[in-house]
Amino acid sequence: MKKFQLTFLLCGAVLLATAQNDDITVCHTSPTEKFAFFAADKDFNMSHPNPVPYVHQSETGKMVTFKTPDGKEASGYVLMAKSKTNNWIFVFQEWWGLNDHIKRESEKLYNDLGNVNVLALDMYDGKLATTGEDASKYMGEFKQDRGTAIVKGR
Repeated sequence: MKKFQLTFLLCGAVLLATAQNDDITVCHTSPTEKFAFFAADKDFNMSHPNPVPYVHQSETGKMVTFKTPDGKEASGYVLMAKSKTNNWIFVFQEWWGLNDHIKRESEKLYNDLGNVNVLALDMYDGKLATTGEDASKYMGEFKQDRGTAIVKGR
């Protein structure tokens, strides 16, 4: 049996917002409920300026699709190590979705860490937000079951 080492990174402001806002209580709630709470919070929404559009160019990374346990397909941005390895880093998008900023940050990790595979998961199934309203909507619509299926996909 092969042994896999997984490292999870969150490229987002949800945990940061939790740490900075003493008025938020997040115990005894599911991650999905926490996301919905932040999506509805005006201060949280106002603290995120709209992303500056740009196109990430890469010779290494590419978009891929894979099957998920719920019978659907998911997608992600993958950068495969130059030498075969079981070392993987999963990158979770910000509330904007799997945009070119997340792809660029994933590629930075890939280049900085060396022989590692990096997969940035598309937790919104292709939806990309360019405004806070859209980001809030997509974050509020996120379903834990679908998110779990995406993470467990192959």
